[in-house]
Amino acid sequence: MNSHFFPICYLSFLVLILILVQTSSGSDNEQYTNCSQPFECANIGILSYPFWGGNRPQYCGHPNFGLNCTNQAPQITINSIPYRVLSIDYPTETLTVARAEFWNNPCLSSSTLQINDTLDGAPFAYSGDSQNMMIIYGCLAVPVANQFSCTNNGITTASYFGLMSGDEVPKEFATISGCKSSVIVRVNRTVALGLVVSSPSSYIERVLDSGFGLLWDANDAICSECARSGGVCGSDSGSGFACYCSDQVYPTACNSARGRNGMCLSSLVFTCLL
Repeated sequence: MNSHFFPICYLSFLVLILILVQTSSGSDNEQYTNCSQPFECANIGILSYPFWGGNRPQYCGHPNFGLNCTNQAPQITINSIPYRVLSIDYPTETLTVARAEFWNNPCLSSSTLQINDTLDGAPFAYSGDSQNMMIIYGCLAVPVANQFSCTNNGITTASYFGLMSGDEVPKEFATISGCKSSVIVRVNRTVALGLVVSSPSSYIERVLDSGFGLLWDANDAICSECARSGGVCGSDSGSGFACYCSDQVYPTACNSARGRNGMCLSSLVFTCLL
């Protein structure tokens, strides 16, 4: 072996250690500290990954799980639609949400987004007890159940609602005509079928305000591995999931072979010992 090889390799190893220490002593420690702090949002209790918002930076959660914490209840935006977050259940990875525009008011307004509920491309799935409901507005009044009134610009018109079977328009809408607009919203099927429609306006308001369940998918299995190793979960704009540890950032768990710097110390040590 070249007599000069070991000193050079040893010096390279020391330089690498200094680089890693310098890198991990700055922003990585700050990320670990910030993401370890308790996080409360509006009327929801202590939250953690995948959620972020308020004073909790985005890198502490999943990019699609940002919460607006300025109102009485948190709001999450999914495919441009704002939803009021009613509850979050970590064991089942479920959150219950309701369309924010229809909170306490099932009628359309100038601020209502006439966009149908959809989860296309979002890291969520509808819970099994949810179903689509169609609401139609500005219709000609006909003797059909599920009718409620909405007033817009001083004009009162008839509106109707009905549960959908798949993509099919509710059968009770067959005799309704002259409608100006419609929207499809997701509701809790159990609530919708369990309430008595004695007052349609009160019924539709209660159904919409009850919300519906969403199952989330945000690398939770990897997050559990990170937490078991002493790290806190977050996201990295370049590589997706990030495990923030007290020394640096790792892809899945603390003290794994490769950190954020992409260098494997064990390989270098092994080479120097040869």
